Amino acid sequence: MEKDVFTFDEQADTEILCLQDSPFAETRFTVDFSFCESPVCRCQTVHFSCLPLDDAAGALAKPLAFTLDLEEKKLTSVANRRPLPDALSLGNAMIAEMSEADWDLLQDKFRIYKERRTEEADYTALDAPFPEDVYIKPNTLVAATKVLPWVKPFIFQLGQDVWVMYDLYCCNPDCDCEEAIASFCRFGEVEGGAIDIVHTMPAASVNTRKGTIAPLESSWNEEPALETLFQAILQVEPDIVEKLEKRHRNLRLLYKNACDTIYKSSSLLPQQPFTKDVPVTEPRPNRPKPNDPCSCGSEKKYKKCCGRFV
Repeated sequence: MEKDVFTFDEQADTEILCLQDSPFAETRFTVDFSFCESPVCRCQTVHFSCLPLDDAAGALAKPLAFTLDLEEKKLTSVANRRPLPDALSLGNAMIAEMSEADWDLLQDKFRIYKERRTEEADYTALDAPFPEDVYIKPNTLVAATKVLPWVKPFIFQLGQDVWVMYDLYCCNPDCDCEEAIASFCRFGEVEGGAIDIVHTMPAASVNTRKGTIAPLESSWNEEPALETLFQAILQVEPDIVEKLEKRHRNLRLLYKNACDTIYKSSSLLPQQPFTKDVPVTEPRPNRPKPNDPCSCGSEKKYKKCCGRFV
C-alpha cells in the first residue's frame, strides 16, 4: 500500500516531506513551495526548497532546492536555478514515492495559487499572446481561457448534473459592447469512465451593465431553460456579472498591450494609433500591373476588368 510522502504539521504550519525507501529515509524535511507568478504562463512548475530537519538538535541544515514539472511528472531545469546533486537525488526519490494524493495536493496548491494570481494581477503592465486571427479581426470572440489559462472556471450543480459556464469576449478596446458570451456545458461520464462534456447548450449573451441574460438565437428550445441555468449559477456565484465585467475589462487591456507590442516590433505593420475598426492590418499584396491577366479568371487584362473599379 502506497504511503503519502507529504504530511501537514499543524504546529509548524508547514508541509513535511518524509521518504521511506531512499538514502533520505531517515531524514524529515520541511517543504517550502513556490510557483511561477505569471497568470498567462502555461508552465506547470513547482519550485521546492527542502530543509532537512534534525530532530535531535532541532537545527535546520542547508536547504535542497529543485524544480518539478507537474505536467510531465519529472524534474526540470530553470534558468538561474541549478540544483545540487543531493537536491536532484532528493527530487527523484520523492517522485518515485509520490502517491496520487501527493500529486493531487501539488496540483491543488498550484491551481489555487495561479487562480489567485490571475485575479490579483496588474493587467496594465502584463503581456499576453492572443490567437492570430484576433489581431486581424479584433471583434473576434475570444475564450477567457485562451488568454488566461488559469482563470477560475464557473462550476455549478443543477440537480444531479455538474455544469461549467465558459465565457467569451470581444476584446477590441474601441468597441462599446458590454456583453460576455456564455456557453453552458454539462459534464458526465463518457466511454472509458473519464469525465468530459456530454452536452453543450446554445450560446447566450450576458449584459454586464444590466445584469441580464438572453439567448443569442431568437428562441431557446433546450431543457433546462436558460433562466434556470442562470439562477443555478447565481446560487454559487452571486457576483458573476461583476466577475464577467472585470474579465472583459482585463482582456481588453491585455489586447491593447499586445497590439502596442506588435506595432513597436513589426516592420510590416503600420505604425498607427489604435483605431475604431482594426488595430492591426495585414500587409497589402502587390497590386497587379494594368496589362497583367486579371486574377478573377476572366482572361481579360486587369485594366479592362477589375482594375476599372480601382
